Amino acid sequence: MSTANNNNNDFQPEVTERDEDILFKLRDDVYVSVAFASETKLRFEMWRQTVLIPPTDGNPYSPHFRGELVKMARENINTNKDDKGNKIDHIPHIEEDIGKVASLLSVRMGGGKSLHEKLTDTVRRTMTEQLIMLAKEPTILFKTPEKVAHAVVGRMGHAEVIPVDSTQFRRWLREEWKRREKERLTEVAERNRERAIEMADAMTGVDAEELKKAPQNVGRPGVVPPPAIATAVEEIKDRAIEYGPTEEVYLRVAGHDEAIYLDLCNDAWEAIRVTAGGWEVIPSEEVPVRFVRSVYMSPLPYPARDGSLDDLKALITIPEATSEESFSLITSWLVQALAPCPGDYPILVLLGSHGTSKTTQTEILRTLVDPLASDHEPEESYYSVHNLFVDVEKSWILAIDNVDTLPSKLSNNLARISSGAGMKLREFFTMRESTVFKGKRPIILNGISQVVRKSDILSRCLLIDLPPIPNKYRRKDRELWAEFKEKQPGILGALLDGVAAGLANRESVVLADEHKSRLIDFDEWAVACEPGLGLESGTYVQARHGSRERSSAEALEAQPAWLAIHDIAHKHTEDKPLVVTMKELLEKVNDEEEDDHIKHSKEWPKTPEKLRAVLRAIAQPLSERGVCFDKAQEERSERGQLYKLYGTKADS
Repeated sequence: MSTANNNNNDFQPEVTERDEDILFKLRDDVYVSVAFASETKLRFEMWRQTVLIPPTDGNPYSPHFRGELVKMARENINTNKDDKGNKIDHIPHIEEDIGKVASLLSVRMGGGKSLHEKLTDTVRRTMTEQLIMLAKEPTILFKTPEKVAHAVVGRMGHAEVIPVDSTQFRRWLREEWKRREKERLTEVAERNRERAIEMADAMTGVDAEELKKAPQNVGRPGVVPPPAIATAVEEIKDRAIEYGPTEEVYLRVAGHDEAIYLDLCNDAWEAIRVTAGGWEVIPSEEVPVRFVRSVYMSPLPYPARDGSLDDLKALITIPEATSEESFSLITSWLVQALAPCPGDYPILVLLGSHGTSKTTQTEILRTLVDPLASDHEPEESYYSVHNLFVDVEKSWILAIDNVDTLPSKLSNNLARISSGAGMKLREFFTMRESTVFKGKRPIILNGISQVVRKSDILSRCLLIDLPPIPNKYRRKDRELWAEFKEKQPGILGALLDGVAAGLANRESVVLADEHKSRLIDFDEWAVACEPGLGLESGTYVQARHGSRERSSAEALEAQPAWLAIHDIAHKHTEDKPLVVTMKELLEKVNDEEEDDHIKHSKEWPKTPEKLRAVLRAIAQPLSERGVCFDKAQEERSERGQLYKLYGTKADS
C-alpha cells in the first residue's frame, strides 16, 4: 500500500510484514511496530524522528487501549511549545491513524486470515520451534529404564536433571525462552534505534546525535502460549524416548564406583561424595550420577567435621535401660538410609504412649537424611496405593505418623517398598498404557503399641520403645528445633564418618550364623559402620538380636494358635514326625488349646485354609522356636495333602 497525502481522509497506512512484526507507516512521520505479546494482546512500539516511545501491550480493538496509545504518543512527541507557551501538535492525525491500524489488523486479507491472525500463527509456530530448539545442545535428553523422559538443562551456572513431562520442565522452558527473548528484544531495540538514526540522518534539521543518547526502550518478553508449551513438551519427550540413551536417575542417595553420593538439594546442585577414605562436598559438574528432585525436597546443610553423635542422643529420648542398644539401632538405620542397600531396607518403628515425642523424633531422624518442605503423613493417607507410591516418588525416606494398626494391604505394600517393589498405575484417559512407580526406600513410622503385627513386615522392623518424658524435661519446640539446626551439620558429619567406615570395612565383615537375618545386607553394613560411629564392637549385634526376638514375639502374639502348634510340634521328632492333613492338624490344634475364649477369638483359625495361612504367616518365628513344618514326601493320600510337623532345637 502506498502512503496518501497527509490531509487525505482516505489515507491508509503503509504496511510492511516482517519476520516477527508488522510495520505501519502513519502520517506525520510516525511509525508503529506491532508484534505478538500474548493470546489476547499485541505489543505496540511507536517512534517519530528522534523520539522512541516505550513498547506497551494491549488489545488494539479496545477503545481504552487505543486511547492510551494516543495519549502516550502525544505526551512523548508533543514536547515543543510555541511563542505563547502552548504545546505544538506534531501528530494531529494520530488518533485517526491508530484506529486505521486496528482496522487493518482485523481485516481478513488474502488467504482468508487477518494480519492479527497471521502474526499470531507465525509467532505460535515460531515459538513452538524455538521451545523445541531449547532441548538441543547443550541440553541432554535421555530416558530411564522405565521409559520416562528426562532432560539435563543448564541453569545459573550448573546442570539440573528434570523430568520432561513435569511442571519443573515447563517452567524451565518458559524461563529459558524469556531469557533468550530478552536478549533478542535488546537486539531488536538496538536495530530500531539504528534505523531511526539512519532516518534522522536523511532528514534535514534532525539531530541524530541526540537520538544516539536517548535511552534504549527494550520490550518485555511476551507470554508463552500454553498450546506451544504442550506441543513442544510432547515433541521433546518423544525425542528423548526415541533417540536418547537409557540412564538411571536417583533421589537423594546413589552409589557409583565404590563411592556413595548424597544430594544436598541446594540451589547449586552440590552433592557429598563418600569413599572409604572420608567424605567431601563436590560441585554439580563432578557428580557422576543423575540426581532428580521433587518440589517437596529441602536442602541439607553442609556437614561439619569433628561432629559428635552425642548431640543426637541429647535431642531424642530412648529407654535408659537399653540406651546403647536402642541408640545403636537408630544410628544403624540412619547410616543405612544414607547409603544404597543391596537387600531390604530396615523399617524403624518408634513406639510410645502419648507424650513420648514420637512425632518430633520421627521428624528429627527423617530431617537428618531427607528433609522435606511438607510434614510426614498420617497412616490413613496411605490407604490409597496410588498416594503411597506417589510419596515414594517425591521423597527418599517414607515417614508415617501416628499409626494405629497397619492394615494388611498397607503392611504388604510397606514390605514391598522396603525391598524395592514397583507398581503399575493406569494412565489417565487410556486403559492400555500404564505408568510404573518403583523405588526402594528406608521407612520410619511411629505409633502407640503393636502397630505392626504381620510376621513378614515385622522381620524387617527395628522396634524402639520411647519412654515417657517427665514434665521437668519437656522443652519448647522452637528451642528444640533451634538446637537441632545448630547441631545438624555436626551430626550429619558424624554419620558420614560412619558411612565412610562402612565402605572401608564392609568386605571384612563376617556374621556368625546366629546373627544372620533376612536383613543380612543391613546387618553387615551396620557392623561395618560401627567403628566410625564411635560404638563399641558388638553393640549392634546385641541390639539386633533383642529387636529380632521382640519382632518374632509380636508376630506370634498376633496369632494365638501359635502356642498350640509349638507344643504339638515338640511332642514329635524329625525321626517320628506328626504326619497329618490340614484338617486333622486343625482338630489337634483345637484339642491342644483348652481356653474356649481364645478359640472363639477372631484371630483363631476356624478352617483348614485359615490354619494354612497362619502357618505361612508365622513360619519364620516358629522356625526360630524349633518348629519344623512342611509337606510330607509321601504322595497325596486318600485323606488329602499330607504335612509333617516336628520340633528341633531352636534356631536362635
